[in-house]
Amino acid sequence: MRTPRRRRSDLKLVAASALLVLAAGALIAGGIYVATRQDDAAACGVVNAGDASELRRRVEADGPTSAFNVGAGCSYILALDGDDLVAVRPVLEIDGETCSLQWRPSRGAFSCGGETVALDALDRYETGIGTGELTGALIVDLSPTTTAATTTRPG
Repeated sequence: MRTPRRRRSDLKLVAASALLVLAAGALIAGGIYVATRQDDAAACGVVNAGDASELRRRVEADGPTSAFNVGAGCSYILALDGDDLVAVRPVLEIDGETCSLQWRPSRGAFSCGGETVALDALDRYETGIGTGELTGALIVDLSPTTTAATTTRPG
C-alpha cells in the first residue's frame, strides 16, 4: 500500500515530467519559428529568371502576361520598356488600396482596379544579365523595388 508521502512524490514526478515535455515542445516550436521566419526582401533575394533572349521573345510575342512566383510571396512580371526587358512588381497601391496588375492587350497597358497604369509608374526590380555559369540568364533582384530600375537589353 502506498503512503500519502509516496503518493505526493509520484505526483511531483508526473508534474515535473509534464512541465519538461511542455518546455521541450515550446523550445522546438520556437526554433522552427526562428528558422522559418524571414524578412520579405531577404526571403526573395536574387533569382535566375531564365534565358534572357527566350524571355524577351516570349514577352514580345505574348505581352507581359506572365507573373513569375518564386515562393514566399515573391513575384514579378516581365515587360518591355522600349527595348529594355524590365521586371515589375505585380501589385500596386492606389489611394491606400492594394490591387493586382493585369495586362490588357486591347489597351496595350496594365490596369489596376479598372484604372490604366503606365509602365513607368510601376515599381521595378533591378535586373542584369548573368555571367560565368549564368551567362545569358536574366537575373532579377527581388530586394525592395525602385521606380528607376536598372534595365537590361538581352540579345
